[in-house]
Amino acid sequence: MTARLLTEMVPGLDAMYKPVDLVQRPTPISHEASLAARWKLQELWVKRDDLSSPSMAAARSGTSNISLVMQ
Repeated sequence: MTARLLTEMVPGLDAMYKPVDLVQRPTPISHEASLAARWKLQELWVKRDDLSSPSMAAARSGTSNISLVMQ
């Protein structure tokens, strides 16, 4: 299946609605030296999705996922 843009599938859609940015780009990352030391890693960088959209951060509070840890 070939991906198609929604505006290609619905002619005139782009004239009816304007795109809205829901996130701050680029997504902030933070260096977590104390956590890296605890896990015996040389360094650890965490992608802060909770900071990429301040308006949505409250909806995600109390939840966290670690997607990928790289050494």
